[in-house]
Amino acid sequence: MSESIHIPQELVDIVVSNLHDDLPSLKACALVSHSFLPFSQKGIFACIEVFTVPPPSRNGHTFQNLFNLLLGSPHISPLITSLEIYAHDTIPDSVLDQELVQIIPILPYMSSVKRFRLSHTCELFDWRYFPPHVQDALVQYWQTSQIVDFELEAIYFIVFEGKSRLRLDQWGALKRLSLLWCHVHELWSPEGQGSNPPRLEALKIYAEPDYTEVFGDKLLNPFSCSLDLRSLREFSAVITSNPRFDQVHALLCQISSTLQRICLDVRIRAPASHFLSEFDYMGLHAFPNLRAIHLILDTPCDVFPISKLSPSVRNITLEVTYHLDEYAEWAMTEWSTIDSFMESQDLPALESFRLEVHISTRDSCLPTFCLCDPYEVDLQAIRQAMPTLYRRGVLDVVVKTTRTIWTKNWEYYNELRRVGVNR
Repeated sequence: MSESIHIPQELVDIVVSNLHDDLPSLKACALVSHSFLPFSQKGIFACIEVFTVPPPSRNGHTFQNLFNLLLGSPHISPLITSLEIYAHDTIPDSVLDQELVQIIPILPYMSSVKRFRLSHTCELFDWRYFPPHVQDALVQYWQTSQIVDFELEAIYFIVFEGKSRLRLDQWGALKRLSLLWCHVHELWSPEGQGSNPPRLEALKIYAEPDYTEVFGDKLLNPFSCSLDLRSLREFSAVITSNPRFDQVHALLCQISSTLQRICLDVRIRAPASHFLSEFDYMGLHAFPNLRAIHLILDTPCDVFPISKLSPSVRNITLEVTYHLDEYAEWAMTEWSTIDSFMESQDLPALESFRLEVHISTRDSCLPTFCLCDPYEVDLQAIRQAMPTLYRRGVLDVVVKTTRTIWTKNWEYYNELRRVGVNR
C-alpha cells in the first residue's frame, strides 16, 4: 500500500468489527494494525457483549465469532475493558454445553477487562449447568484478573469445590459488586475474614423474599462476610419484605461515614398504620457525606419511610409507582405527605427534588420488566400540592413511562420472546 494512501481509522475499525466470521479478512486487516489508533477503536471494542442466543437487533457476538475476531486481530484484545456474557438456556442442553465451553479460549484474551458481567436472561440459571472445567476456568480467570466491577445476575447454586472456590476475600482489586437474584451465601469463604478483602466502593443487591435469611445472615452483616465496606460510597438495594427493611437500615448505619449515594427500591405495599406496626423509620441524619438519594416507592403507602435526612443531601429523586386504579384515590394525599416531610427537614444544601411519577398500566410492571403504556398526569396539580418544594425552586415533576429497571436483560428478553426464542 502506498504511503500516500490513508485509510480513515473509523473505516478500518468498522471493517474489522463486522468481519466476525471471515478469518482470512480479519488477518488481512491485522496486517495494517500499525495504523490503528486505540482512541478511534475505543468506542467500538471497549465493551463486548457475548450471547448464547444473539438477539436479532443487537450487534452482539457469539463465543465463536468473538474468538475468530480476537484470533485474527489480536491488537483488539487490549482495547476490551468490559465483557458481558448472556446465557439463555432455552436451547437444548447439549447445544448450551457446547456454547459455554467456548468461554475458555476467550478468557486469555481478556487481560485488560475491568468490568465483567455474567447474566442469565430467563428465570434463574443453575451454576451447576456449567461443565466443571468451565467453572474452574472462570474462577481462575476472576481471581487472577484485575476486574474492578463484577456483576452476577440470576445465577444460583454457586458451589465451588477445591481449587474452584471463589474467595472474595482474596480479590483485592474489586471495587464494585452487583449481585442480582443470586444465591450469594456460597460466595463468602467459610474461614472468615481473609488477608486481602476487597475494599468495595459500590454494592448493589436484589433478591426475592426466599433469600431473606441468606441476606440477613451474610450480606447485610458486614462483619460476617469477606468484604471490606469501610470505604463504601454507593449502596443500592431492592427491599421487598420484613425484616429486609430493618436489615438494610442497620447496615447503612454501620457504614454511614462514607456513603455518598443511596438507592432504595421499597416494594412494601402497606398503608401507614401497617407499615409503622412492622418497621421503624429509616433515619439517614448521621450520614455526613451523603449527597444523593434515589427512593423508589411502590404505592399505596401514605408514609414517607425516612425519619430524617442528612443536612449534606443535595439531590433527591423520588420515584413513585401507582397502579392505574389507585392513582386518583391515593396520589394527592401522598404529595402533601411528602411535602410536609420535606418542610420538616433541615436541608440547606438541597439543590434539586425530582419527583418521577410512573403509572403502572400492566400487571407485569416489576423491577425486572416494564412495558407499561404512556399515561397522562396533571403535573401542575402535583406542583400545587407540594407548595414547600415548589416555592423553594427545587421541584421538578416528570412522568416516567418505564419504571426503574434493575436488570439490563429485560429488553433483550422481551425481544427473544417476540421472535419465539423463549419458553
